[in-house]
Order: sequence, then structure tokens, then C-alpha cells
Amino acid sequence: MSETKRLEALERENAELHAALEAERQETTLRDAAELEAAKVAEQARAESEAVKARLAEMVQEKVRQMVPEALAGVTVTPRIVFPETARAGNLSKADRQLLEIVAGRKAMDTGTAGSGSEWVPTELRDEVLKFVEVANKLRGYLPTVAMPSDTYTLPTLTGNATVYYKGENAAPTAGSPTTAGTDLVAKKLIGLVEWSYELDENSVVPMLGLLKENLGKALGNAEERVIIWGDTTETAGNNIDNNVSAGNPQLAFDGLWKTAKGGTATWFIAYDTSWPASIRAARQAMDVYGSMPQDLLIVVPPYVFNKLVTDDGFLTWDKVGGAASALTGLLPGANPGNVYGFFDGSPVVVSGYVYKTDANGVRLTTEENNTAYNAVVAHRPSVILGERQQVRIEVDRDITAQTHKIVASERIALALPWGGTTGAYCGIYNGS
Repeated sequence: MSETKRLEALERENAELHAALEAERQETTLRDAAELEAAKVAEQARAESEAVKARLAEMVQEKVRQMVPEALAGVTVTPRIVFPETARAGNLSKADRQLLEIVAGRKAMDTGTAGSGSEWVPTELRDEVLKFVEVANKLRGYLPTVAMPSDTYTLPTLTGNATVYYKGENAAPTAGSPTTAGTDLVAKKLIGLVEWSYELDENSVVPMLGLLKENLGKALGNAEERVIIWGDTTETAGNNIDNNVSAGNPQLAFDGLWKTAKGGTATWFIAYDTSWPASIRAARQAMDVYGSMPQDLLIVVPPYVFNKLVTDDGFLTWDKVGGAASALTGLLPGANPGNVYGFFDGSPVVVSGYVYKTDANGVRLTTEENNTAYNAVVAHRPSVILGERQQVRIEVDRDITAQTHKIVASERIALALPWGGTTGAYCGIYNGS
């Protein structure tokens, strides 16, 4: 090797060595910076926790002194709040602790968007709020739910099936090709706001936590139930199936079961028969192929109609027709919260206050005494699709001028009734007595 080439090789080795040393130095610097930043965040978290505890101690101290000032003169009361490691230990649940931390200043807790707080989301709090949503919306447990990967999501469906023939030996069938279509799910936002004063916060911040969770969850669940049953996107109240709607009403988000049945032909929007049991059976008959499997149907009625159904021999409770029915097990029935209302002719029955009374044409008027007709809905459950784009988002803010705390809970859902009013998948019964 010539002297020139040897020198060039040494220079390359020297450059590589310097590069490796520089990379190691940068890595060490980054590690040191990360450790320093982590220590700052941990210290800030400890300071915030201590501030919350100190403020709570002051509140309890003041309240106790107000109740028994003479007996506790000069006595310091230190409340003990145990934050648990499991979901149900201590005197605050993990969800309550998370909500308390949000009230103390954490914001924009978005459960579904990476980079907007989803990595920090208190999952126990979200799950407990969702539990109240599911309890409040009594239809949720009976309907198929689709997780939406985008704001508008097309769900594939078949509009035609493969064809089967009878043929003799050595005879080929005619080729058939199933036809496809798509059902569009478009996410809409439902949002609720809870406000409470600094004074209420000072007087009862810890007892308020459970009430706030329940209040927010039930409000979202009730909004879902209303729009599924009585939704109508017609913004002019006089042309809406509910003349009482105004801007912001959740019922304006989607076209629901009642409007879809009412907008179809008279075949699937039928007048009341001689009794409510007879009317429900007439609806199932009108639904034809969609009514062939009773377990695929969902009967949604107001309390008045439910009371008419329970006296009929076709109405059976869960202990008689469920998986643990006495006739099957030979055991005495037990309470089953999974199905509160029971079954009529084998189809589950849900009672909802959002199957409104209407006039004789199925329209809810603004003058209540003019709404004289009771109604009911029978739906083919697989044909009612609920989409979820954003489950629950919880955000908090303060209005320092009014001294008010604000918590906002929202979700983004979609509703699709893919067969519209041109089939028997949705049937409305109107003008009942």
C-alpha cells in the first residue's frame, strides 16, 4: 500500500472514531436532559397534589369549626383521603380521584385522539361515565355498534345474495354474482355542560364527584335514546315530527326510527288495531321477512303501552324465557338486570319516555292536550346501526368572573337505518288508545 493510501485510510478511521464519539456524547446529553425534565414534572405533580390536599384540609377545618366552634377552638382537623391503587380501595375511587384532578386544572382530556391527551386519559373515569351512558340509553345494549375509523365511514353491505339452483347430473348452474352496497355512517357531536359555583365546590367538592359522573353520563345516554327513536333532521319545527324542537336539540342530529317508519308506505306505518297486543302482532306481520325471527326484533313502547302488554299471555319475563329460565334449570328465578322488562312473543321489550304521544297522524304537537294518541315502534335490530367515532371527551374550564366551574362531556356518534322506509325493517304503530 502506498503512503498516500495509508494516510487516507488513517484519516477515514479517525473521522469515523470522531463521529462515534460525538454520537455517544449527544446520547448522553439527551439522557441527562430527559432525566432532568422528568424530575421537574414529578416535582410539579407532587406540588399540585400537596396543594389539593392542603386546600381540602382548609375546607374541612373551616366547616367543622362552623358546626361546633366552641368545642373545637384551637383544634386542627386533618382529613385523610386515601387514593387507591385498585378501582375500589380507599375512600375515593380511582375515577373520583381522576375527576378531582381534572377539576383541579387538567384540561382537554380526549379519549380518542392521539396527541390531544389520549395518552393521559383517566380510563377509569371514562369507563364509569360510559357506564352511565349505557344505562341511560336503554336501546344501546340491543343494537349493533360499529367503531368508526373516520368521520364518515362506509359500512359494506350486500343487496343481493348468491343464487343456488337445482340441477341434474353433469349440469352446471348459472353463474350468480352477489351485489354490494354501502351504508354511510356520519359522525355527529352530542355535548353537555355542567356548571357549579365556587361556593358549591368549597362546600361539597368530594360528594359532588359521583353526582357529576352520573349526571354527565345520563345526559349523553338520554340524548342518544331520543335521537334513535324520535330523531328528525328537519330544522323547521312546524315540518318536524316533533313540533317542539329548537336549535341544538339532539333529535335534529339524525333521522330516527319513528320518522323512518312514518316516511315509508302505509304498509310499515300502520294504524292501531283492536288492542296493543294485537297491534304489535300486526306490526310483526307487516314486517314480513324482517319479522320472522322474534329475537331479532326490538319493541319500543311508552310506559302506558307497556302496562297494556304485561297483562297479555304473550308477555313473558326473563325468568321464564331467558337462558336461566326456571323451566330449563328447575331452580327458582333470580333477578336479572340484563333484561329489565321482559319479552313479548319472544321479542325484547324496552320502555322509553321518548316514544311520545302525538296527534292522530303521528306528529308531536306543541300543545300537549292535542297529543291524544299513544304509539309504539318495532324495529329489526340488525338494521339499526350505531357508530362510535369518539366515545367520551371530558374537558374542564373556569369562568373566573362568575366564579363558576365548567365541565363539558361530549361524544361523536352516528346512526344508520340502511333500509330506510322502503322495507319492513322498521314499523311504527300510531293513533293508539
